[in-house]
Amino acid sequence: MSRRGWLAWCVLAISSCGSDVPGAPIPREGRLKGDPPSVLILLAEAAEPGGLDRQGTLADGPLAARGTRMEWAFARFDGADAARRDLLGGADGLPGLTGGGDLRARFVAAGYRTPEVSGADLSALWTGDGPAFAVLDLEGDQPLDQAAGIVAAIDGSGHGSEVLWAVTALQGDPSAAPLSEGRLHVPTVIGLAGRMDAAELRPQVVSHADLGSTLLDLCGLGLSPGPGAEGVSFARILLKQPHAWRGHVVARRVEPVDGEPRAWVRSLKWRLVVGGEERMT
Repeated sequence: MSRRGWLAWCVLAISSCGSDVPGAPIPREGRLKGDPPSVLILLAEAAEPGGLDRQGTLADGPLAARGTRMEWAFARFDGADAARRDLLGGADGLPGLTGGGDLRARFVAAGYRTPEVSGADLSALWTGDGPAFAVLDLEGDQPLDQAAGIVAAIDGSGHGSEVLWAVTALQGDPSAAPLSEGRLHVPTVIGLAGRMDAAELRPQVVSHADLGSTLLDLCGLGLSPGPGAEGVSFARILLKQPHAWRGHVVARRVEPVDGEPRAWVRSLKWRLVVGGEERMT
Protein backbone atom coordinates (compact mmCIF):
# COMPACT_ATOMS: atom_id res chain seq x y z
CA MET A 1 0.00 0.00 0.00
CA SER A 2 1.36 3.43 -0.93
CA ARG A 3 1.99 6.08 1.75
CA ARG A 4 -0.96 8.14 0.43
CA GLY A 5 -3.26 5.09 0.51
CA TRP A 6 -2.13 4.22 4.05
CA LEU A 7 -2.91 7.76 5.27
CA ALA A 8 -6.34 7.66 3.61
CA TRP A 9 -7.10 4.35 5.31
CA CYS A 10 -6.10 5.79 8.72
CA VAL A 11 -8.37 8.83 8.25
CA LEU A 12 -11.28 6.57 7.28
CA ALA A 13 -10.69 4.27 10.26
CA ILE A 14 -10.53 7.14 12.75
CA SER A 15 -13.63 8.85 11.39
CA SER A 16 -15.63 5.63 11.51
CA CYS A 17 -14.75 4.90 15.15
CA GLY A 18 -16.11 8.11 16.62
CA SER A 19 -14.61 10.10 19.48
CA ASP A 20 -12.66 8.37 22.23
CA VAL A 21 -12.20 11.60 24.21
CA PRO A 22 -12.95 10.93 27.90
CA GLY A 23 -16.37 12.27 28.79
CA ALA A 24 -17.72 12.36 25.25
CA PRO A 25 -21.31 11.01 25.13
CA ILE A 26 -21.52 7.51 23.74
CA PRO A 27 -22.78 7.25 20.14
CA ARG A 28 -26.55 7.18 19.75
CA GLU A 29 -26.48 3.60 18.55
CA GLY A 30 -24.44 2.58 21.59
CA ARG A 31 -26.87 3.79 24.20
CA LEU A 32 -29.21 1.33 25.79
CA LYS A 33 -31.72 0.28 23.19
CA GLY A 34 -35.43 0.39 23.80
CA ASP A 35 -37.36 2.56 26.24
CA PRO A 36 -35.35 4.50 28.85
CA PRO A 37 -35.07 2.37 32.00
CA SER A 38 -35.86 3.35 35.55
CA VAL A 39 -32.75 3.92 37.66
CA LEU A 40 -32.16 2.57 41.18
CA ILE A 41 -29.02 3.34 43.20
CA LEU A 42 -28.52 0.94 46.11
CA LEU A 43 -26.24 2.77 48.51
CA ALA A 44 -24.46 1.35 51.57
CA GLU A 45 -22.89 3.55 54.23
CA ALA A 46 -19.84 1.31 54.13
CA ALA A 47 -18.81 -2.05 52.76
CA GLU A 48 -18.87 -4.95 55.17
CA PRO A 49 -15.91 -5.52 57.50
CA GLY A 50 -13.00 -6.85 55.54
CA GLY A 51 -12.85 -4.04 53.01
CA LEU A 52 -10.80 -5.23 50.05
CA ASP A 53 -11.25 -8.90 50.97
CA ARG A 54 -15.02 -8.49 50.82
CA GLN A 55 -14.69 -6.60 47.55
CA GLY A 56 -12.86 -9.57 46.11
CA THR A 57 -15.57 -12.03 47.09
CA LEU A 58 -18.05 -10.12 44.93
CA ALA A 59 -16.62 -11.91 41.92
CA ASP A 60 -18.13 -15.18 43.12
CA GLY A 61 -21.32 -13.79 44.62
CA PRO A 62 -24.89 -13.47 43.33
CA LEU A 63 -24.65 -9.68 42.95
CA ALA A 64 -21.79 -9.71 40.44
CA ALA A 65 -23.45 -12.61 38.62
CA ARG A 66 -26.29 -10.24 37.67
CA GLY A 67 -24.21 -7.25 36.59
CA THR A 68 -20.80 -5.84 35.68
CA ARG A 69 -18.38 -5.21 38.52
CA MET A 70 -15.96 -2.28 38.46
CA GLU A 71 -12.86 -3.81 40.03
CA TRP A 72 -11.20 -0.53 41.01
CA ALA A 73 -13.91 1.91 42.12
CA PHE A 74 -13.01 4.51 44.74
CA ALA A 75 -14.56 7.21 46.89
CA ARG A 76 -12.90 10.60 46.38
CA PHE A 77 -13.36 11.60 50.03
CA ASP A 78 -12.64 9.63 53.19
CA GLY A 79 -15.87 10.70 54.90
CA ALA A 80 -19.31 9.24 54.18
CA ASP A 81 -21.14 12.61 54.10
CA ALA A 82 -18.73 14.14 51.60
CA ALA A 83 -18.77 10.95 49.52
CA ARG A 84 -22.59 11.07 49.37
CA ARG A 85 -22.50 14.66 48.10
CA ASP A 86 -19.85 13.71 45.57
CA LEU A 87 -22.08 10.93 44.21
CA LEU A 88 -25.51 12.53 44.39
CA GLY A 89 -24.76 16.28 44.43
CA GLY A 90 -27.68 18.46 45.48
CA ALA A 91 -28.01 21.87 47.04
CA ASP A 92 -25.32 21.02 49.58
CA GLY A 93 -23.04 19.44 47.00
CA LEU A 94 -19.36 20.15 46.59
CA PRO A 95 -18.97 22.94 43.98
CA GLY A 96 -16.78 21.88 41.10
CA LEU A 97 -16.35 18.38 42.49
CA THR A 98 -19.59 16.63 41.54
CA GLY A 99 -20.06 14.42 38.52
CA GLY A 100 -23.25 15.99 37.21
CA GLY A 101 -24.56 18.49 39.75
CA ASP A 102 -27.79 17.42 41.46
CA LEU A 103 -28.26 13.93 40.03
CA ARG A 104 -31.91 13.63 41.06
CA ALA A 105 -32.71 17.02 39.48
CA ARG A 106 -31.06 15.95 36.23
CA PHE A 107 -33.35 12.94 35.97
CA VAL A 108 -36.43 14.95 37.00
CA ALA A 109 -35.68 17.50 34.28
CA ALA A 110 -35.72 14.62 31.79
CA GLY A 111 -39.20 13.55 32.92
CA TYR A 112 -38.29 10.87 35.45
CA ARG A 113 -40.53 10.23 38.44
CA THR A 114 -38.99 10.09 41.95
CA PRO A 115 -41.17 7.69 43.96
CA GLU A 116 -40.40 6.37 47.42
CA VAL A 117 -39.28 2.73 47.31
CA SER A 118 -38.22 0.18 49.88
CA GLY A 119 -36.61 -3.23 49.76
CA ALA A 120 -40.04 -4.73 50.40
CA ASP A 121 -41.86 -2.72 47.72
CA LEU A 122 -40.09 -1.83 44.49
CA SER A 123 -43.16 -1.78 42.24
CA ALA A 124 -43.12 2.00 41.84
CA LEU A 125 -40.06 1.58 39.63
CA TRP A 126 -42.10 -0.04 36.85
CA THR A 127 -45.61 1.27 37.50
CA GLY A 128 -46.75 4.79 36.75
CA ASP A 129 -46.27 7.08 33.80
CA GLY A 130 -42.69 6.96 32.59
CA PRO A 131 -39.41 5.80 34.15
CA ALA A 132 -38.41 6.49 37.75
CA PHE A 133 -35.26 7.46 39.63
CA ALA A 134 -34.69 6.36 43.22
CA VAL A 135 -31.92 6.02 45.79
CA LEU A 136 -32.33 3.30 48.41
CA ASP A 137 -30.06 3.34 51.46
CA LEU A 138 -29.00 -0.15 52.52
CA GLU A 139 -29.02 -0.89 56.24
CA GLY A 140 -27.81 -3.65 58.50
CA ASP A 141 -24.56 -5.54 58.89
CA GLN A 142 -24.55 -7.12 55.42
CA PRO A 143 -25.54 -4.43 52.91
CA LEU A 144 -24.10 -6.23 49.89
CA ASP A 145 -26.16 -9.32 50.62
CA GLN A 146 -29.21 -7.10 51.05
CA ALA A 147 -28.47 -5.51 47.67
CA ALA A 148 -28.19 -8.95 46.07
CA GLY A 149 -31.63 -9.84 47.42
CA ILE A 150 -33.16 -6.62 46.06
CA VAL A 151 -31.65 -7.16 42.61
CA ALA A 152 -32.89 -10.76 42.60
CA ALA A 153 -36.38 -9.50 43.47
CA ILE A 154 -36.29 -7.02 40.57
CA ASP A 155 -35.29 -9.74 38.12
CA GLY A 156 -37.84 -12.13 39.57
CA SER A 157 -40.65 -9.58 39.14
CA GLY A 158 -40.53 -9.89 35.37
CA HIS A 159 -39.52 -6.22 35.11
CA GLY A 160 -35.75 -6.66 35.32
CA SER A 161 -35.20 -5.24 31.83
CA GLU A 162 -36.89 -1.99 32.94
CA VAL A 163 -34.64 -1.17 35.92
CA LEU A 164 -31.01 -0.06 35.58
CA TRP A 165 -29.45 -0.62 39.00
CA ALA A 166 -26.15 0.37 40.55
CA VAL A 167 -24.79 -0.86 43.89
CA THR A 168 -22.01 1.00 45.67
CA ALA A 169 -20.86 2.12 49.13
CA LEU A 170 -19.81 5.50 50.46
CA GLN A 171 -16.75 3.97 52.13
CA GLY A 172 -14.86 0.73 51.92
CA ASP A 173 -13.72 -0.59 55.29
CA PRO A 174 -14.65 2.10 57.87
CA SER A 175 -12.11 0.68 60.32
CA ALA A 176 -9.24 1.37 57.91
CA ALA A 177 -7.07 4.45 58.28
CA PRO A 178 -8.30 7.73 56.74
CA LEU A 179 -7.23 8.17 53.11
CA SER A 180 -6.07 4.56 52.86
CA GLU A 181 -6.94 2.19 50.05
CA GLY A 182 -8.95 0.08 52.46
CA ARG A 183 -11.15 3.07 53.32
CA LEU A 184 -11.51 4.40 49.76
CA HIS A 185 -11.95 1.18 47.72
CA VAL A 186 -15.71 0.68 47.35
CA PRO A 187 -17.70 -2.20 45.80
CA THR A 188 -19.50 -1.10 42.63
CA VAL A 189 -21.72 -3.26 40.42
CA ILE A 190 -24.09 -2.10 37.64
CA GLY A 191 -26.70 -4.14 35.81
CA LEU A 192 -29.81 -4.25 33.64
CA ALA A 193 -31.25 -7.70 32.96
CA GLY A 194 -31.18 -8.70 29.31
CA ARG A 195 -29.83 -5.35 28.14
CA MET A 196 -26.32 -5.25 29.63
CA ASP A 197 -23.65 -7.88 30.15
CA ALA A 198 -23.73 -9.84 33.40
CA ALA A 199 -21.03 -11.65 35.39
CA GLU A 200 -18.31 -9.47 33.87
CA LEU A 201 -15.45 -7.40 35.26
CA ARG A 202 -14.03 -4.06 34.15
CA PRO A 203 -10.53 -3.15 35.44
CA GLN A 204 -10.62 0.63 34.87
CA VAL A 205 -10.11 2.98 37.83
CA VAL A 206 -13.35 4.93 38.43
CA SER A 207 -14.89 7.09 41.16
CA HIS A 208 -18.23 8.00 42.71
CA ALA A 209 -18.34 11.14 40.59
CA ASP A 210 -18.11 9.05 37.41
CA LEU A 211 -21.06 6.85 38.36
CA GLY A 212 -23.70 9.60 38.12
CA SER A 213 -22.51 10.69 34.68
CA THR A 214 -22.51 7.05 33.56
CA LEU A 215 -26.14 6.47 34.59
CA LEU A 216 -27.22 9.64 32.78
CA ASP A 217 -25.29 8.57 29.70
CA LEU A 218 -26.72 5.04 29.62
CA CYS A 219 -30.23 6.51 29.78
CA GLY A 220 -29.49 8.71 26.77
CA LEU A 221 -29.72 11.96 28.73
CA GLY A 222 -26.38 13.30 27.56
CA LEU A 223 -23.63 14.98 29.51
CA SER A 224 -23.47 18.62 30.48
CA PRO A 225 -21.36 18.83 33.65
CA GLY A 226 -20.84 22.25 35.21
CA PRO A 227 -17.56 24.17 35.13
CA GLY A 228 -14.83 22.24 36.86
CA ALA A 229 -16.87 19.05 37.20
CA GLU A 230 -14.65 16.00 37.26
CA GLY A 231 -17.09 13.15 36.74
CA VAL A 232 -16.67 11.22 33.49
CA SER A 233 -19.05 8.66 32.02
CA PHE A 234 -17.72 5.11 31.69
CA ALA A 235 -20.85 3.94 29.85
CA ARG A 236 -18.86 3.00 26.77
CA ILE A 237 -16.59 0.83 28.92
CA LEU A 238 -19.63 -1.04 30.23
CA LEU A 239 -20.91 -1.49 26.68
CA LYS A 240 -17.53 -2.66 25.35
CA GLN A 241 -17.12 0.29 23.01
CA PRO A 242 -13.73 1.91 22.25
CA HIS A 243 -12.98 4.57 24.82
CA ALA A 244 -9.79 6.30 25.99
CA TRP A 245 -10.04 6.39 29.78
CA ARG A 246 -8.57 8.84 32.27
CA GLY A 247 -6.93 6.07 34.30
CA HIS A 248 -6.61 7.63 37.77
CA VAL A 249 -8.63 8.90 40.75
CA VAL A 250 -7.69 11.71 43.14
CA ALA A 251 -9.05 11.48 46.69
CA ARG A 252 -8.92 14.12 49.42
CA ARG A 253 -9.10 14.00 53.17
CA VAL A 254 -12.22 15.67 54.57
CA GLU A 255 -10.47 17.00 57.67
CA PRO A 256 -6.72 17.29 57.02
CA VAL A 257 -4.43 16.72 60.00
CA ASP A 258 -0.97 18.31 60.11
CA GLY A 259 1.74 15.80 59.37
CA GLU A 260 -0.67 13.19 58.02
CA PRO A 261 -1.65 12.40 54.40
CA ARG A 262 -3.90 15.04 52.81
CA ALA A 263 -4.51 13.53 49.37
CA TRP A 264 -4.15 10.28 47.49
CA VAL A 265 -3.85 9.47 43.78
CA ARG A 266 -4.54 5.99 42.48
CA SER A 267 -4.06 4.45 39.05
CA LEU A 268 -3.97 0.80 38.02
CA LYS A 269 -0.20 0.66 38.48
CA TRP A 270 0.70 3.06 41.28
CA ARG A 271 -0.38 5.07 44.33
CA LEU A 272 0.79 8.53 45.38
CA VAL A 273 0.15 9.92 48.86
CA VAL A 274 0.59 13.65 49.45
CA GLY A 275 1.12 14.76 53.05
CA GLY A 276 3.04 17.12 55.29
CA GLU A 277 2.77 20.74 54.25
CA GLU A 278 1.90 19.92 50.61
CA ARG A 279 -1.62 20.62 49.46
CA MET A 280 -3.65 19.36 46.54
CA THR A 281 -5.31 22.22 44.61
